[in-house]
Amino acid sequence: MSAATVTRIITPLMQQGVLVQTDRLAKNREQRGKPAYLLDVVGSHAEFAGFKVTGDHVFGVLTDLSGLSIGQIDTPIVHRSPDAVADTIADMVGVLRREHPVSGVGVSIGGQVSPEGVVLRSGILSWTNVDLRQLVEARLPAPVTVSNDVGAFAQAESWWGQARRYHSFVLVTMGAGLGCRIVVDGVVQEGAHGWAGSIGHVPIAATGPVCEMGHVGCLRAFASTEGILSSLRLRTGSESTFPEFLRQAALGASPQVDIARDAARAVGRVVGIVAAIVDPDAVIVSGEGVGVVEIERRAFDEEVARSRHWMSGTETVHVQEIDFYAWARGAAAVAVDEWTRRLE
Repeated sequence: MSAATVTRIITPLMQQGVLVQTDRLAKNREQRGKPAYLLDVVGSHAEFAGFKVTGDHVFGVLTDLSGLSIGQIDTPIVHRSPDAVADTIADMVGVLRREHPVSGVGVSIGGQVSPEGVVLRSGILSWTNVDLRQLVEARLPAPVTVSNDVGAFAQAESWWGQARRYHSFVLVTMGAGLGCRIVVDGVVQEGAHGWAGSIGHVPIAATGPVCEMGHVGCLRAFASTEGILSSLRLRTGSESTFPEFLRQAALGASPQVDIARDAARAVGRVVGIVAAIVDPDAVIVSGEGVGVVEIERRAFDEEVARSRHWMSGTETVHVQEIDFYAWARGAAAVAVDEWTRRLE
């Protein structure tokens, strides 16, 4: 991109107070003409609300333009109808806006979401072809974005997380479902039909646990939180919560530790294969279900290495546990992205 093009893009942003020039000189630049100074985002210029919709709760955060979290809120979902969920989100925005007017609202949800904000399919709420963006926007004075939760989280990770230092990275998420996104130069790759990174039902073994859709030995059956607890029920005949399962697995209890090891190996295999195909700078493994990888990190690393091509480079693998507010921050990142596009 030429210097003239860069100047044309950033000048209106600086005039509006979105960007400010710092006193830091740009590195790795030929010293010809005027010195080039780095720019910084003025975080306080605007604020955004982001919401993560789960099967039973809506989690919300308020962030500034730089991704700094200002406040958070969560509300149980009493009714799963689209109108009821839209009402819940609008009420939560009202709470957040009491002291902070928002410039945009982002909503993320598991499932396939069109670029126009239509939830084409979401298993967690049993929705099909729900125009959630229109429903929420009709209740609010601010523009609304609706996106897939993994893609939204990848956007936030690219801008504000560990991955911001990398040119390319792969995000793999573990929780109620398994998801994946590839990000190159800050652009989240969604695929031609919006299904890029749909790794949940990738077959891992010809035999083994069965997921809720009847797939034998798929990644979801091995490594989703429900798949793990289902395996535990089949082996012990007893119920457990996921935190309690992790506690027992960390203590070396059987069969918990064996189930955790199988889950870590299954995720490691997929991470290694994706890394072999994409050759990214880094892989981020995240989500509320990564505890099994943290407990069985050796088994995970061995499977990643086994699946990776023997001549390929060794990408950095980060494992990080997050809560649902981090997912909501991803939705806020998509709202920020949409807001900046309107400024161009």
